[in-house]
Amino acid sequence: MLANLVAYPTDENGLRVGANLSANKSHRHWSHMLMMHPLRTMNWEQKENRELMKKSVDFWLHTGGGRGLKAWSHAAAVSLYAGMGDGDMALQNLNRHHDDRRFVMPNGMYIEGAPVIECALIAGRSLQDMLLQSWGDPSSQDDYAVASKIRVFPAIPDAWQDVSFHDLRTEGAFLVSAERGGGKTQWIRVKSLAGEPCRIVHGMEKAPVVVTGNGKKIKFKTLGNGTIELALAKGEEILLVADKAVGEVSVEPIEMDPEECNYWGLKK
Repeated sequence: MLANLVAYPTDENGLRVGANLSANKSHRHWSHMLMMHPLRTMNWEQKENRELMKKSVDFWLHTGGGRGLKAWSHAAAVSLYAGMGDGDMALQNLNRHHDDRRFVMPNGMYIEGAPVIECALIAGRSLQDMLLQSWGDPSSQDDYAVASKIRVFPAIPDAWQDVSFHDLRTEGAFLVSAERGGGKTQWIRVKSLAGEPCRIVHGMEKAPVVVTGNGKKIKFKTLGNGTIELALAKGEEILLVADKAVGEVSVEPIEMDPEECNYWGLKK
């Protein structure tokens, strides 16, 4: 089957809808780019596909003046740009989703004539794609099937210097928490719920120090490009720190200017 697969149909605008149908009409769906998101079988680590990926997303957003798009189309664009590691464009589209008063209410819920629950949910999923991603390793078809890479803070915009999240789940049944301060990843905590292979793209400037729950340092394998591989038993939890001087870690809300926040639409 793999030997007989044909290449995805493309033209001067990027990926086509089908062999005989261009994507030159503005439309709210991104079905012709499913291999980019959510499947990630075409991804940013495949350098030969980068130009095609960016061209396809940019054309989809702007063709026909974007008249066929809905607000949640921009939420989908968040995940598409996050998959390309472009945090600034991801944030721009996240804001375009939330700021579209045709569809998005001040409390974040979505309506197109009647309430539409999945459109509000996709924005939350897209935000998570900026914070944490897990998908296969394209360097090997076998690796792709058996061991995903956990990518921590893969698409953080320049405006977000301080970021934290707690217990987001990844492929392979891992719980991940992490904190970023001053634009740099400070620590990452990973708990294995199934004992699956664990590969982490940590994003730290140098190799992290890895310690267990009792403070014991453990060894890991360096795979290059900021990726390490660990053997974690079911139920085991480890902490990656950028600086060995880091002590106790905890996840706390990021301090924000109250005037910049609009919790549950109370101000509008």
